Amino acid sequence: MSATIDTDQLTRVEVTVTVRVPEHDEVDLMTGAQQRLAAVDTVQNVSIEELRGINPRLGATVVIVETALQTAQPVAVYKSLTETVGIETQSRK
Repeated sequence: MSATIDTDQLTRVEVTVTVRVPEHDEVDLMTGAQQRLAAVDTVQNVSIEELRGINPRLGATVVIVETALQTAQPVAVYKSLTETVGIETQSRK
């Protein structure tokens, strides 16, 4: 896990996650994944650093992405991610 403290009290957390993006979403896969991650309560900002994989499924596409999240609650963000439907944590840096 890699974390740095910014001057505005947000911590940057890097994590690899899988995100389920619905088939009929009106945005591209990267934007859909970013929107779903940004909707997690403890996340203030999301940057997708790298697309690691795409897995088409019935009704949705699962993408594996390396992300950089900004949060005021770095410990709680992992719990929030694992409790969010359609998001699974793969690894932390």
